[in-house]
Amino acid sequence: MPDIKTEAIRKHIENELEDGGHASVARNLIRDISKLKLLSLTTPAAYKATVEQLQRKYKNSPFALSLILALQLERGVSSKANAANNIQELEKLLTASTKTTVTSEPALKHNLRDIQVNVTPVRPDSGLTAIQSQLSTVDISKLTDGEKVQFAADSSALQAVLKYRKSVEDLNALVTEINSTKNFSSDSYEQLTLERSRVWSEMKQALDEAHGLKGSYLSHPELDGYLENMQKISRESPGGYKVTLPSDMSQLKAKAAPSPC
Repeated sequence: MPDIKTEAIRKHIENELEDGGHASVARNLIRDISKLKLLSLTTPAAYKATVEQLQRKYKNSPFALSLILALQLERGVSSKANAANNIQELEKLLTASTKTTVTSEPALKHNLRDIQVNVTPVRPDSGLTAIQSQLSTVDISKLTDGEKVQFAADSSALQAVLKYRKSVEDLNALVTEINSTKNFSSDSYEQLTLERSRVWSEMKQALDEAHGLKGSYLSHPELDGYLENMQKISRESPGGYKVTLPSDMSQLKAKAAPSPC
């Protein structure tokens, strides 16, 4: 079985962290091991099931799967001390790679928005669609208590992401309306302010839900990426920019500012 303390394996991991841009994958794996409390488990069955849970989550990441092997997590509950030492070795490699890397890591693959001047398009995401389809077919009555807890966390994360994306789409429509209209009546101006308040309220609710899930283990790396992005967004400017409505309605327009994330 591969061992991170072996020189060849260690060197391979170092190269992947520094040249392959896989530092975020390694950090996420360590974080998930902690969230699942793997090293606190005491029964072989629970330990094995948790390792398999990690393997399922990272099934599409060869590097993460190779780390699970190199950390020797599969050796079982009786080898937890060895696994803990190996995780410490990986953390040391991560620290070293951070010190020697001169450029920042690339942005998360699943960016919530493409920042532009007036609107921020919400792009289709096949990964998110697949998760939505998968969760919608789950028969909750057949889940164990532990699986129900996991299903609830994944479902809550998905709904927070979908709510935020829909709010961005609504805000885009609001900005487009402002930009394309030269004059507003008093009634339409009032409706505009109400719509702006509604959209911002929904955005803030979605961000609050995302923050409420901080520290929760999620079954899909895509949801991790979205939640991490959402947790960086300011509640004071949840859409990434302020839509200012001046009192002079003949000059009503949207003012865009850079996204806080």
